[in-house]
Amino acid sequence: MRIRLHLFSILVLSAQLIVAQTPTLTENLLFPPQPIGSIRELELRIRGLSAQGVYKVVRAPQSPFEITSTIQDLVVRGGEIRVRVKCSPNVVGDFTDEILLERDPKTGPPAENTIRVRLNVTAFRIERTEKIDFGSIQVGDSVRRFVLFRVGSVDEPRWEYTRAPRAPFESVTISGPIRRGRDTLAFAFTFRPTAAGQFRDTVGIVRVDPLGQRLDTSWVLLNGSARPRPLRLRLAAESEKYDVRIGDTLTVNMRLLADSPIDAPERLQRLSYEIGYNPTLLVPVLNFTVPRESLSVRDGLQFMKVSLETFTGGSLLVDSSGVPVGSLRFAVALGDAESSPIRLDSFLYVDRNGFEQRPPTTPSIVNITNVWRYQDGRSRLVNPLQGTLVLDVDPNPVTTTATLRARNVPTSGGTLLVSDANGRVAADLTRLLREGQRDFTIAASGSADVVLPRGTYYARLAVESQLGGTLLSVVRLFIVQ
Repeated sequence: MRIRLHLFSILVLSAQLIVAQTPTLTENLLFPPQPIGSIRELELRIRGLSAQGVYKVVRAPQSPFEITSTIQDLVVRGGEIRVRVKCSPNVVGDFTDEILLERDPKTGPPAENTIRVRLNVTAFRIERTEKIDFGSIQVGDSVRRFVLFRVGSVDEPRWEYTRAPRAPFESVTISGPIRRGRDTLAFAFTFRPTAAGQFRDTVGIVRVDPLGQRLDTSWVLLNGSARPRPLRLRLAAESEKYDVRIGDTLTVNMRLLADSPIDAPERLQRLSYEIGYNPTLLVPVLNFTVPRESLSVRDGLQFMKVSLETFTGGSLLVDSSGVPVGSLRFAVALGDAESSPIRLDSFLYVDRNGFEQRPPTTPSIVNITNVWRYQDGRSRLVNPLQGTLVLDVDPNPVTTTATLRARNVPTSGGTLLVSDANGRVAADLTRLLREGQRDFTIAASGSADVVLPRGTYYARLAVESQLGGTLLSVVRLFIVQ
């Protein structure tokens, strides 16, 4: 009896060993690491099988794996079958499983009757920090950068931002990313500054599953700096046209005009220009002394050089268009024309980078509205350029002393009167003129040929022409300060 039991045990153990050692074809299907909430599907082709047969799934994998092969995929064709598996993890971790296939009927070689497919995947959260440095750009320009994510072709999660980027940062992909190819999503960020400065912001890109649950968040750190646009200035009087009357006092205010927005205030340490005008019409009434070397004559105009120190005594802050850069007053006199240009030349300033800039200027025109006319329509002007009489006051305005010069006066003499603004004769120099004197001193006090209090005066030289019957005259307006 013991012998029979012993033999039976040996037979059972031998049968178990035979079953355990049944040949099995083993294949591996390894999914690359993938983020939770994503979906990947891979196909494994098992080749070298006998020509006929069909395989059935006797053991299916558990989540996150799912076999998606059809019956036709498991029919042996051309010595192979196709095993398709989908992986869609919802939690972080390492997952392993297997699929067991058996041929039905088992007509092939024993090693092909059973196929084991081992599955493996690592699931993770997409939690990364992406730094985008836009660098330094000029105000008004823009630059765009992208944040890329590798995804599957059938991923189902929804993407959203924790909030929209704050200005001057923008994003056109708030409602959803841009797909680039089959496996890449792109989120676009733009830096578009409207003011100078350093700017930073942080935005989260969140993946949300179909049920609205947050899967993970990636943070995007935005950084950029904006430098001011080059300061582009031009010089102009506050008006392009002035209509005045003889005897008026004209005030011309010069201003710096910006042709583009001023992104950052700029302090100019150096600025100068020349203002040109017809000196027979416009006589400067200045509250400062103009050095003789600052005066010049060209193109029939008197030019006066003006610098920043003349008005401000130092630097000038330019923080908006229209900053005043000097105010000049002129007494309007009867001269040799009905109008005078206000021409601004040689405009120069030094910018924040230390470079000299010579931008354009805008001229103006001064029109005399009360010029008397003859019956034939000709204007009654004095001191025409073709005339021969010369009468000058230098310097004008008179601050301490000045010289009144008469030239080209006939030997017969003439009359030379100095009148105030109301027409009253303040000095009669006719006798001295006829005695041959041609230079006369003018002073505000002390000893001089003409001593005058502060005010506006007219010097009028009149002579009879050599042909007789025609009166030639010249008038000069001057100021005593």
